[in-house]
Amino acid sequence: MAVGARHRSEWAVLVIAALVWLPALDGRDLWSPDEPRIAQVAEELRAGYAGPTGAVLLHLDGQPYSQKPPLYYWLAAALGTPFGHVGEWAARLPSALGGLASLALTMALARRLFGAAYAPWAGGLLLSCHRFSELAQRAQLDLLLTACELAALLAWLRAERGELDHKRAFALLHAALGAGMLVKGPVALLPLAAIAVHSVLERRASELRALFAPRGLALSLGPFLVWGGAALALAPPGFFHDAVILNLGTRFTSGTSHIRPFYFYAYRLPLDFLPGALLLPWAAVSAWRACRGAAPQQRSWRLLSVWVLVFVGFFSLSAGKRGLYLLPTFPLLAIACAATLVDALRGRSRLPRGSGWGLAAASGALAISGALALAGGPLLVEVPETLELPDAFFAAVVVICSAALAAGALVAGHAQAALVRAGIALASVVGLQASVFQLLYPALDPERSLRPVAEAAAALARPGEKIGVVHHMSLIPGLTYYAGGEPGRFENLTDHAAIQEFLATGRGQVLISETRRDWALEPAPHPRRHQFRSADRRIWVLAPRGRRERLGTPPPGAQTDTQLPVGA
Repeated sequence: MAVGARHRSEWAVLVIAALVWLPALDGRDLWSPDEPRIAQVAEELRAGYAGPTGAVLLHLDGQPYSQKPPLYYWLAAALGTPFGHVGEWAARLPSALGGLASLALTMALARRLFGAAYAPWAGGLLLSCHRFSELAQRAQLDLLLTACELAALLAWLRAERGELDHKRAFALLHAALGAGMLVKGPVALLPLAAIAVHSVLERRASELRALFAPRGLALSLGPFLVWGGAALALAPPGFFHDAVILNLGTRFTSGTSHIRPFYFYAYRLPLDFLPGALLLPWAAVSAWRACRGAAPQQRSWRLLSVWVLVFVGFFSLSAGKRGLYLLPTFPLLAIACAATLVDALRGRSRLPRGSGWGLAAASGALAISGALALAGGPLLVEVPETLELPDAFFAAVVVICSAALAAGALVAGHAQAALVRAGIALASVVGLQASVFQLLYPALDPERSLRPVAEAAAALARPGEKIGVVHHMSLIPGLTYYAGGEPGRFENLTDHAAIQEFLATGRGQVLISETRRDWALEPAPHPRRHQFRSADRRIWVLAPRGRRERLGTPPPGAQTDTQLPVGA
């Protein structure tokens, strides 16, 4: 393959990613808990609810926000400003741009570590990772952080390869880490640890002095310290404890949420990296052999291994764990899997025994399942009664899987048939993902979005009247966002006494309760006017019978009080 063709393949991966991700950014509502919170912080910044200092000291629901640095929110607010609102598109676009940048950087790293032939495969494997692609279409900080960390790694690698002088490369490295610090704080400095460990293993510890030079650290630490100092100067008492002691120290040592066992990532990482995780055992063997032997790409394999082990080791020590914390390892895992796949299949006319039949069987099973669903047959998974899955999604599954089977049959006997079939499998996965993101996910809004709950409650409340949320503070950002974005409209009520006080003092009469919190509503102060979602995730909107709604029709996905079971 010519060099120009290889670069065209890399561009093709980026174009396909943009076509899959960008149309889906405003195709559905923001899903709780993270997305509405991020959008609401950005909206309060854009609208200037906190005044001119709100750009430095972020606010959520009118209160100083101590959880994250400001860069993502600055970007979302800037993107929403021309439209007068931080909508779904503006809230999610920074994440999509971070995903596209991460894809491009992954292919650039693969090109330098293993060769140009491996780059589009690394990009394709990363694009086919469902978790990576899903996060590229969500308002989430981690893909922007991943792009910053990969940019730092690429700058260091270019210096190692003699493409950039060390002074300029280290300036770019620390500038990228400085941007990462403004996205998610000190965790952005983990690439320094990975690079340092790799340098020691390569017996080049003398280079650490340049890596940690004061002028470089000024670029990586300086912007964060300047912003942090200004925010602390503007913040009320207790902000330092919440932002630094609690959010950084306590979260790591004892955990404030998402507390998981030490071995959590042993099973979570493979699940999140599917379908590329199917190649991880063979990639691990390749890495082991290369690191122990004298393989031509020994240093490349060592770098990949050290990067993944440093990130997995660090976050395994933390008490609080989430799968997305390891997102910066996905690009390096994709490169490792691409190197293993290409080396194993290059020049082969057939896939390894069993794998070809397995891919064909999976495609056939999905095509048959989609056809049965179109014909009104049973689904493979239980679906809540409130959801109506679109026929277009099942039709897309049938078409994509059938096309994959036909394409696989057409290339039989080709000298490079094994690689071509692997490419067909990757393309099919990406096509199925596109149908999920653009056809299936919007149908899940009744189960995942707080928009109908917020609109129903706002329609029952009088202008300016507060709305009570029963012991579920995590709902408030999403409710606020979809009720107009004005801070302070919703009030968290922690127990039955707080509910009675709220009603007695006349601050409001409309209440929102999740089924799991119904213990706080006994005896129920108002009839249940609307039900949203299903099973144990039901959310109720309660209001006096005398209240008349200011909506012409009930909100989508709601059961009104006339539809609810007797005794509800």
